[in-house]
Amino acid sequence: MGDSDSGSDAEYAGIEQPPIIDQLRRILDEYRNDVQIIKELVQNADDAGASELRVLYQGETFNHEPPTRGDRFRKFFKAPALVFYNDAEFTEDDWRGIRQIYASIKADDPMKIGKYGLGFKSVFHLTDHPCIVSGQKILFIDPHERNPGKVCVTMKLNKLRTWRRLDINICLRALDGLFGFDSDTLDSGRFPGTLFWFGLRTEPNKLSESICDENQVERLMQAFVDESKRSLLFLKTICRVKMFANTSKEKSQHVAPDSSRILNQMYKGIGTPFCQVNIDNEKGNLRHQRKEMLAEVSEIGRSIPAESKMWTETVTVQTEIFGNCTVSKWFMISFMKGGDVSERFRTLLADEDICNPHLVGLASPIVEKGEYNRNKGHVFVYQPLPQESSAVTGLPVHVNAFFVLSQNRRHIRWPDTDNEVVDKKIEWNLKLVSEILPHAYASLIKENVRYCKNNGCKAHLVKGICNSIPDTNLVNERWLKLCTETLRLLWKQPILRTLNLSWIEPKSAVYLCMNKVPNVPQRVWEHVVSVFMADNPALTDVSYHVADSFEGTHPGKLSYLTPALLRNILLAYETYKSRDNEVKLSLLHFLSVDNDFTRFESLELLPLADSTFTKFEKTASSVYVEDQDTTKLFSDQSEKFLDVQAFEHHNTLFKDLEKTGLFQLKHLDTTDVVKLISEALNLFDVHGVETVQNSEVECWIKDLWTKIILPRWGSNLCAFENLPIFLACQRDATLRLVSLKDLIMIAPDIEDKRKEECIDQSFCLFGVIVIYKLPDWCNDARIRSYVLPNTSHGIMSAMESVSVERTQKFNEDSTDCQKDCLREFLSEVFENKTISIDCQSMLKRLNIFIKSDQKKPEHTLAQFSSDVYFIDSFPVEFPMPVLLANSKAELCLLKALRKKAKTTKDMIVLALQQKEHYSTDALQKLMFWLLNNSLYIEDDTILMLSKQTAFLTTDENMTCKACELFDPSDEVLKNIFLAESVFPVFEENFNSCTLSNLFRIGLKRATDIRKENILTSIERVECLALENFEMARRKSKSLMTFLNEHIDLVPVKESKYKHWIVVDFNDESYPQNMPLKSRVSTNLVSPDSIVSSKWVYTVGSVTNVYNCKDLPELANVYNWNNTPKCTKVIDHLSNVISVFQPQNKTECLKMITDIYKHLSELSMENDDVFDEMKQNWDQTFNNGLAACVWNGSDFSPISNIYIESQEGDVNLHHYMRLLPSEMMDVSEFCLRLGCQPRLGLETYLKVLAEIDTDSVNGTLRGQSETLKIAIDILNTINEKYFEETDDDSVRERLLFPIDTPDQIVLQPVSKCALDDLGSNFDDNPFNDDEDIYFINPKVPDLTAKALGVRSAMQQLLSSSDAFEEWGQEEPLTRRIHMLLQEGYIEGLAIAKELLQNADDAGASKLFILYDQRTNDDLKSKLLSPELKQFQGPALWAFNDAVFSEKDFKNITKLGGATKETDASKIGKFGLGFCSVYNVTDVPSFVSRDSFVMFDPHMTHLSKALPGKNPEIRINFQNERNKRTLQRLKHQFQVFDDIFGCNLTGASNPFFNGTLFRLPLRVRGSEISDKIYFKENITELLGIVIQMAPNMFLFNQNVNELKIFHLNQSETPGEMKLVYELQKDQACLIPKSLGNIGFVQETIRRKQNNDLKSNPLRAMQKISVSYQSHKNIPIGTRNHTADKEWFVS
Repeated sequence: MGDSDSGSDAEYAGIEQPPIIDQLRRILDEYRNDVQIIKELVQNADDAGASELRVLYQGETFNHEPPTRGDRFRKFFKAPALVFYNDAEFTEDDWRGIRQIYASIKADDPMKIGKYGLGFKSVFHLTDHPCIVSGQKILFIDPHERNPGKVCVTMKLNKLRTWRRLDINICLRALDGLFGFDSDTLDSGRFPGTLFWFGLRTEPNKLSESICDENQVERLMQAFVDESKRSLLFLKTICRVKMFANTSKEKSQHVAPDSSRILNQMYKGIGTPFCQVNIDNEKGNLRHQRKEMLAEVSEIGRSIPAESKMWTETVTVQTEIFGNCTVSKWFMISFMKGGDVSERFRTLLADEDICNPHLVGLASPIVEKGEYNRNKGHVFVYQPLPQESSAVTGLPVHVNAFFVLSQNRRHIRWPDTDNEVVDKKIEWNLKLVSEILPHAYASLIKENVRYCKNNGCKAHLVKGICNSIPDTNLVNERWLKLCTETLRLLWKQPILRTLNLSWIEPKSAVYLCMNKVPNVPQRVWEHVVSVFMADNPALTDVSYHVADSFEGTHPGKLSYLTPALLRNILLAYETYKSRDNEVKLSLLHFLSVDNDFTRFESLELLPLADSTFTKFEKTASSVYVEDQDTTKLFSDQSEKFLDVQAFEHHNTLFKDLEKTGLFQLKHLDTTDVVKLISEALNLFDVHGVETVQNSEVECWIKDLWTKIILPRWGSNLCAFENLPIFLACQRDATLRLVSLKDLIMIAPDIEDKRKEECIDQSFCLFGVIVIYKLPDWCNDARIRSYVLPNTSHGIMSAMESVSVERTQKFNEDSTDCQKDCLREFLSEVFENKTISIDCQSMLKRLNIFIKSDQKKPEHTLAQFSSDVYFIDSFPVEFPMPVLLANSKAELCLLKALRKKAKTTKDMIVLALQQKEHYSTDALQKLMFWLLNNSLYIEDDTILMLSKQTAFLTTDENMTCKACELFDPSDEVLKNIFLAESVFPVFEENFNSCTLSNLFRIGLKRATDIRKENILTSIERVECLALENFEMARRKSKSLMTFLNEHIDLVPVKESKYKHWIVVDFNDESYPQNMPLKSRVSTNLVSPDSIVSSKWVYTVGSVTNVYNCKDLPELANVYNWNNTPKCTKVIDHLSNVISVFQPQNKTECLKMITDIYKHLSELSMENDDVFDEMKQNWDQTFNNGLAACVWNGSDFSPISNIYIESQEGDVNLHHYMRLLPSEMMDVSEFCLRLGCQPRLGLETYLKVLAEIDTDSVNGTLRGQSETLKIAIDILNTINEKYFEETDDDSVRERLLFPIDTPDQIVLQPVSKCALDDLGSNFDDNPFNDDEDIYFINPKVPDLTAKALGVRSAMQQLLSSSDAFEEWGQEEPLTRRIHMLLQEGYIEGLAIAKELLQNADDAGASKLFILYDQRTNDDLKSKLLSPELKQFQGPALWAFNDAVFSEKDFKNITKLGGATKETDASKIGKFGLGFCSVYNVTDVPSFVSRDSFVMFDPHMTHLSKALPGKNPEIRINFQNERNKRTLQRLKHQFQVFDDIFGCNLTGASNPFFNGTLFRLPLRVRGSEISDKIYFKENITELLGIVIQMAPNMFLFNQNVNELKIFHLNQSETPGEMKLVYELQKDQACLIPKSLGNIGFVQETIRRKQNNDLKSNPLRAMQKISVSYQSHKNIPIGTRNHTADKEWFVS
């Protein structure tokens, strides 16, 4: 009966719940007893993040004995049983969720699928008493328990042995050795994973009437095995499933070896799985990859990203069942739609009732062998839905999404009818299918194409892409929307593979669907495809379903390979023309498949008799249809005839074509025959008046006359008169084809065969056909009337009939022999005959007479010239054209021409005047003929013309006049002009007369030399040196000698920079080991690069030197005696330095000093000279960094030389050298160059840097010597320059030698440390990546410390924070001492301040511990050895709030108003915290990721904190601090296990709370003389316990206080509770305040500025319950009490 309200008659009551067992029965009614049970456990493991699942059928029978009072839990471990294991541990939420019904702790997590609230309860189909082990707990569920509060029993594993209600042997009998569970698990108290033990139901009961025997187990296991290949596809974390079956040895021995029962095959034992499934990707990191994906998905949550997200993977599922291994491969995509989505979908996505993300996935199988099932796609909600029709989509891919399912998780929720008003969950499913999944499906196929390309486009991958495209005829109606939307998205994507191995969009593809064009043979299809592909790469042979599916979504927009399309392609590209005949006939067949002959128009597919094809055209050349004999007669023109064989094979086709009259087929007529004969003659390559050498032609002509012309057209031969089809016999019995209308003549009789042949050829050129007889079958009277006789009259008639064109042809084409023979033949034929006027005109046009021009006699016309020359001696060709008379007969023939004669002198003058028409050889021949015949040279005209004639040749075949060359007999000239073409070359007939006459016409002598000639010779020397240096050398010497004597001929300006001088100088006094440029000269040099040999020591290696005494005049002209430039001297010095060896010092010293003296003298001229010299010096010697100054034994850089020594200088050896005595004369010059005046701080720092560089480069000259230098430098800097080291720029450059075994290594002071760690560290505490090094022990500690080297401890803690220094004159300890005296006295003040600070921080708990442990084993690895005394007994204070960064800062401020701006806070860290110094000198605490320690004396942390820092903070997020924690772990290990704190055992230390440690003072100090013993602490705690109830009266947040005690010999886990207090508060007036405190409400009103108008009037009830526990050391006893207050 409900409670009665005093103010009314109403009654209140709750809803009565049915018993647990009834609720479970209803759940079992919804969930089938099938494989879905296993799937639920798989899904739960996946949601928990497990990577592996194991299933065991434990077939043995045990633990069935009736329960006794002591083992009531035996029933939870009985067998046979089904056991499930996964490697994830239950969280507290999981423990809570598995105990719920019709509720789920996963409801708010969109990424989790399983619902412990319902799905897990399906296991009660199998069992009555499930048992679950996970982590530190074990859970027993007994639905038969009458008391609802005891249905679930949870125990910690480490308490299980001592639990009186369970015989532990019963537990171990079932679980020992099972998936890692053993006796040690109970001792450790932790099982790494989760194990479900379901003892199978063997008898019906109230929960379920079904029993689970071996047959049921076999069905479950077999069903799960059947789905194993796909069950892991979409799981988030599980990558491996193993299934085991175990039975007793006795039972297994009775199983027949050939037993067909699957369960009998399953019995492999606990250690051997009978089935195992593994899934992984190609990189072997599938689980990691999916984890990263889920993290990204979780971050997105249920929002819409700006762009769609997708994750692709290629996975392999390996399934081994009964030893048989199968592998399946899948291409998968996970997809989250981004960008534009419908507003309705956004609303559904944000709906908390649905609470699902829009992450979807698809999987497409990769099938290398076997068939691809295109309609077996299944629906997944991370697990495949039950194998029912509603779960099969008809798609070729599996689909996964967060669908809203039916209550029993077997079906997707769909509308019952198409017009049903759906609820939002059904609408969510519809939106996934229509709006999200299509984009995912399209992306799957596009990414699959990318994967295919990256893997070489293998055949099975290409086929798999086509198979993954949905077949709309097979797809389930529910999924058609997904199908059609996907096809629309793919319409313009390159996803189809063409036959030419490219990728194309469906919209652009041409589909090879043979069902569209029936009755076409396969061979014809092959030919058609081959041709089509060559012209159109878009052809694809995808499955018919692909085309059908796209046709359904894009009707009428697909292109198929049909006759009409083929015709268009053939017309557009014409590549089919190069195909063979069989292919073309196949094309013809394909095009005519529907008898539409108009498609043939313009296609080159008409077969001809020559096995070629021509176009089908109406206006094209005729194609004749004739019988075999006619076609054969014109076989060479078979292209004009239809192919007979093609006609026979396609008889019907061509007959139909002929009937249509559409194209060019016809029969022969007379016109056609004449045309064919003419073309046949052309094809035989036989034309009119040509010789017939082919007997086949003769036979063909005979057949033509006898078989065609005469029989068919003999009555009228007019059409054949112009055809060259008559055979004429020639003189050599060969035959010629002529026509009746040709000019034909009988051949004349000539005895001379050569002449006869020439005459025949001449008449042939005239167009006269000369014959000897006609063939018998052509010997006809009408034919003979066309032939002329061979008499003089007949010949004259023939000549008269010759046309002008034929005459011109003869003139152009006849040979000289033919012309000469014709001239002689006509002279003989027409001798004493009267020649007709027409014949004379014809003869005048003949080019048969001889003329002589400048070159050679030629044939010409009679009217060409009126002059004639009778043959006489002349050395060259005639200078003018004349006719030549060779015989009397020719003279007679030319009588009427009246010619004039010419003399030899006339011919010479004419020849010289026209010399450009003569070759060089001809001109030389003429001139030397004249020079040897002085008679002709005396003529003034001939002499003048001779001077102007270039006829002399040089050795380079240049043709020159005599005045352009020199006398070749003068030896001086020959040496000067050696290798120059300035001399004539004569033949052997050269004599003194010829030379004398040459001088007369201008040949030059030595007195004729000019500057221009000299300059040309100098230039020639340069070129000659490249070809023949010795010859150039000789020429140079001759020139130099000649010019020294003829100084006025020297072209100084022009020759100064030309390389023509030979320098060959070698001074024995010059050091032989030093380079001398002039020592062995193999090159010519320019005059400007030479200096006198007196400067050889100064510039000898860079400048050529010459002994000017040999050529004094030339030396003066070219200024060789001038002083060398400083740049040359510096370059010479650089060369000397580069080759200098110390052992050559004696012979080189004078040269070295001379160089520096010369430079010093030059530098004194003026500042500009020195500035230029310094610039060159810096460029040459790298700004003085290279060795360039003599140091007495070698050379050093400028900065490594100092001028003046001082007392106390460090001997820096090779790093710094004193300027030697031999250089003192140039010391001022060296100083100006940059040498150091003396050693100083800067010098010493530079040397340290150089030592470091040498060490890095491995160029140190001596380890011990260098180490001594470095240490001496540091000691000197400390002694002389200590004050300068305060400058940071100086300190950064200080380098110290570190402690290395075999080499010297320098490090900056910031990376160095003094080894002050002692024996507490076995090895170097610094890791390699920390870059900290111990200094060399030979470095004095005083020097190291003075120059800023930190101790090792200071370096270890360099990443920690040192708080503000105490900068006041008053010591910090004295200030704290005075504060304690002023009011923060010991006792209750400490507890009050700790409580107040916890309350201000918002903590709800405060725990205090008195720890009596001495921790003797934790006193070595500390921050400082002085802290050893503080590792013993201590007070601890814990609260569950954490420090903020502001808190860390405030706690360091002494006396500051750190909380005055926060009205809700009372305590002040700055002062109140000082109360802890009553009991300790070194307090410390841990909060979050930081450790803080205080040392007001600034002595206990002396090694860790130099200077005036009284506190230190170590943040464990810093990697170095993490390592420090391990190295100095004794300092932090005392915190471990105190109120859950764990510093040294965690990889990332973090404490979610605040834990203070106050080590008790063991001796007096400046802060306090009070020493704390056990009695003092007991007294202090007694005061706290006494006052605790009152302390909690007005605080705001802390509502729980506990005080613990820990004996010296106990561990933290054994601490004893001494006192506990619990506070409750409730607001009575007004009730609207609830549990809000007075202070908070007051602050709120004050902040809203309404406190004055709305003052707070409230009453609060405070209840405090506290209890003391008996503790003899502390002196407490058992006591319980309650107090209540009303606070107004």
